[in-house]
Amino acid sequence: MTGNRYGRTKLWLVLVVTIVFSTAGAGFYHRLSADSDETYKGLKIFSDVIEIIQKNYVDPVEPKDLIEKAIQGMVGSLDPHSALLPPEAYEELRIDTEGKFTGIGIHVTMRDSFVTVVSPIEGTPAYEAGVKAMDKIVKVDGVVTSELRDAVKRMRGPKGTTVIITVVREAVKKPIEFTLVRDVIPIESVKSVSIEPGYGYVRITNFRDQTTDDVAEALENFESGATPLKGLVLDLRDNPGGILSQAISVSDLFIEEGTILTIKGRLDKHNNVFK
Repeated sequence: MTGNRYGRTKLWLVLVVTIVFSTAGAGFYHRLSADSDETYKGLKIFSDVIEIIQKNYVDPVEPKDLIEKAIQGMVGSLDPHSALLPPEAYEELRIDTEGKFTGIGIHVTMRDSFVTVVSPIEGTPAYEAGVKAMDKIVKVDGVVTSELRDAVKRMRGPKGTTVIITVVREAVKKPIEFTLVRDVIPIESVKSVSIEPGYGYVRITNFRDQTTDDVAEALENFESGATPLKGLVLDLRDNPGGILSQAISVSDLFIEEGTILTIKGRLDKHNNVFK
């Protein structure tokens, strides 16, 4: 009798577990199927819109351009720091952090749908002419600029050639025009000077591939002077950012212990702590 009772109990347990897993599995696959259906419907609408534009828009359009701009809008809507980088845009970013280019000498980004100056690079045509951070570039050579990549292409060009940029500045009623002569723009991210014996000044204009080495060299020069280093001014004004690993390693020069940066994402694999 006892054995039969235990046997029936085990059987009921097996049945209950089977029902639970079946129910949970059905719910999971139902949600998965629902998500897939929603995604499919969205992609179908997207495809239909592209087809309608191709057939009916007043000017011919390339599907590749439509898809790229749609992706840019999708990624850009996530937050101000997310963007699609096509090969040309990636090359521009690489140049900004590694090499030199011929242009007017400004860091720009898209902000509130305007090509916006993050900061002018010291000693460049834009800096000398008085272009300021937060200026909104509305025209380049009389052509309205609404895309970052197009604006950058128009502002760059051979050394010695002229470009006219039109900017809108807060608290200034009328747009301002700057006539600039393009020049070779060296990417020097660190500038240093001794203010007085024992006190140094280091300015970091952006974080590029050699920034940490350049800051370390500047500190060594101060330390090797006749007067030991007593104080340092570290100037990061108008620094638009750059390579994250360089920003971390520069911080590590000054922080002896503790956490420098914590990154937390939606997934555990995206979390990271730099010390």
